[in-house]
Amino acid sequence: MKNSAEIKEYIEYIWRKEYANQVVDYLLQVDWEEKVVPIHDIICSQKPKSISKAKRYAAMMKEGYNPFKPLICINYEVIDGSHRLWAYKHYGFEYVIIYNNVPSP
Repeated sequence: MKNSAEIKEYIEYIWRKEYANQVVDYLLQVDWEEKVVPIHDIICSQKPKSISKAKRYAAMMKEGYNPFKPLICINYEVIDGSHRLWAYKHYGFEYVIIYNNVPSP
């Protein structure tokens, strides 16, 4: 499992690559943890932007290929990974791996 510093490094990479016009600063100020959680605990208020991409992921899963990175969540709400989440749900996954912010004490 990755530690908080490794997760921050990955998040910074993803945000600079996929969301270049969005500010990443807040995401790098909080601590992160990698967790396995029940899929029904995950909130996703956004639909996949490309259903064909989500279906492609689902097809990969059907063939036993699952190289996907953990979903990135803030308080268990997906901020990166809606296509993967759709595919996981489509194939009946009960648990998923996420990177979630560590709640402040």
